[in-house]
Amino acid sequence: MILNLKAAIFDVDDTLFDFTGCHAIAMQRVAEHVEKAYGIPQKWLIAEYKAELDKQFEKYPQFVNCHCRTIRFQRIAERDARLPLGVATELSDMYWNTLIEVAEPLPGVVDFTKSLKAKGLKLGICTDMTADWQIKKLVKLGIVEYLDFIVSSEEAGIEKPDNKIFELCLNKAGDCSPSEAIMFGDSYKKDIAGAIGAGMHAVWINPKGIQIEKPLPGVIEIASYVGIENIFQIAKA
Repeated sequence: MILNLKAAIFDVDDTLFDFTGCHAIAMQRVAEHVEKAYGIPQKWLIAEYKAELDKQFEKYPQFVNCHCRTIRFQRIAERDARLPLGVATELSDMYWNTLIEVAEPLPGVVDFTKSLKAKGLKLGICTDMTADWQIKKLVKLGIVEYLDFIVSSEEAGIEKPDNKIFELCLNKAGDCSPSEAIMFGDSYKKDIAGAIGAGMHAVWINPKGIQIEKPLPGVIEIASYVGIENIFQIAKA
């Protein structure tokens, strides 16, 4: 398959690096600190954090504040007097600094972005997160130097799969129609269905081989960026 494109757009978490694994390491470090400093069991904090995360996404599914770690730790502290409210920002910073410290690009990611840049494509990011920490991740991953633009839900005021966030990406890419852009992402609902709905091409990053009951036509599925050039070719439109 040969695709004639002007822009390639990437999600960040679990698309460019193993966010899930890095999150687990970061939460473990926070939980160990809280247990040592305040005598609160690690398992309790991790369970409370997960419950608070679920509440935020249920209550605010399309608002960027659902991603705020400070708010999650703040709300946990409000429910347990052993944890002072003022520690929320400390724990949030510890979480993010640890996550970025251990983050590494997925195999083949940097070489692939380099190859796309060499073909003359505009490269961008489309992410449901705040710009601050996402840019810090991209710097750590060694990818930011190849990017032309970044679109966050914080900037767009809406999250994927809403068409508006993809439209903002296309606007930033310049003279680029939806059919001349391709989206790479791990979330079938947000990244893949969203991009297809916006008229773009889509590549699903699916290393676990998850099965979709009703797959969308035209979606390219890969388990790794290694050897991706053997699956399809990208040419500049």
